[in-house]
Amino acid sequence: MRQAEDRAYRLGQKRNVLVIVPLVAGTIDEGVWGLLQSKQATEQDVVEAVKSQLPGNNP
Repeated sequence: MRQAEDRAYRLGQKRNVLVIVPLVAGTIDEGVWGLLQSKQATEQDVVEAVKSQLPGNNP
């Protein structure tokens, strides 16, 4: 999804981009969505951990 949003902006879009993801209960898409959510949470945790290790961010 992020790639689709980035591509729209690279192609010259100036306005906000709305990415719609249709999910149908009981399909593989539902499982993929859960995996995507998990990966995004992990990514955020890693970014925050790295930020806390940068000079000037330690109390």
